[in-house]
Amino acid sequence: MRLNIKYLAIGMALLSLSACKPGHEIEAAREMQDGKKIWVFAQLNVPEENNEIEDYYYFAQINESLYEKIKNHRIEQGFIVFQNVRYWSKNDEIKSVADEIYSDEMLFRIEDIRKIDLVKNEPRIGFRYGSTTKEPAKANTIAAKKKTDS
Repeated sequence: MRLNIKYLAIGMALLSLSACKPGHEIEAAREMQDGKKIWVFAQLNVPEENNEIEDYYYFAQINESLYEKIKNHRIEQGFIVFQNVRYWSKNDEIKSVADEIYSDEMLFRIEDIRKIDLVKNEPRIGFRYGSTTKEPAKANTIAAKKKTDS
C-alpha cells in the first residue's frame, strides 16, 4: 500500500509541474502500481538544459500493463518508473546504477522513450550481456550485431 501511495504522490506532484494531458498523467501513475513486472531494454532521448538531447540506454523492470499500453499507443504521455535499473558498460558487462548515493529506481517521461524492447531473461549484474557465465560474451551480443551492421 505504501508503494502505491508513493507512486500516486510522485505522479500528482509531477502532474502539477507539467503541461501535459492530465488524463494520460493520471492513467500512467495508476499503471505504475503493483502488478507483474517485466524486463525491458529502453532507449531514451532526454532533453537537457542547453537544448541538446542526451541518449540513455537502460535495462529495467516496469509494470507489464503499462508496457502494453505504451506499446499499443494507449498512453503516450506521463511518467514511468524503471526499477532494478541496469546498464551495459563499455566492456559489455551489466552493471547496476545503484551506488552509495543513488538507488536502482529512476523516473522518466514516457514521451522521452524512443525504443523499448522486451528482454526474455534478467540481465545479470557482473555478467556480460548475452552470457550466463562471467566469461566474455559470444559474438551474438547486441554490440557485436551493431558493429557488423555498419
